[in-house]
Amino acid sequence: MTGDDSVAGGLWHPSRRQVVQGALSVTLAVVLVLWWLPRIAGTTWRAVFLPLSPVASGSVLMLFGSCVSGSGATRSRSPGHCRACGNCGRSS
Repeated sequence: MTGDDSVAGGLWHPSRRQVVQGALSVTLAVVLVLWWLPRIAGTTWRAVFLPLSPVASGSVLMLFGSCVSGSGATRSRSPGHCRACGNCGRSS
């Protein structure tokens, strides 16, 4: 992210490189979790997914798409303000 991508009054849009990097990072994280979690925790995947079963897959995909596209709550409107309200003083 460079300083010239913040236009007054405009919305920030990720570059193609940032989208690809985000998608690859999330994919790598998922692969590592899928591979290592049962071995490290000494559990089964059934025990892992049982508490997650109420979460709809559509919600997970929308969250993933939001994070990858850069439109999620990870980008604050201005320094020192969260995206939720824009004026609470918390960083997101």
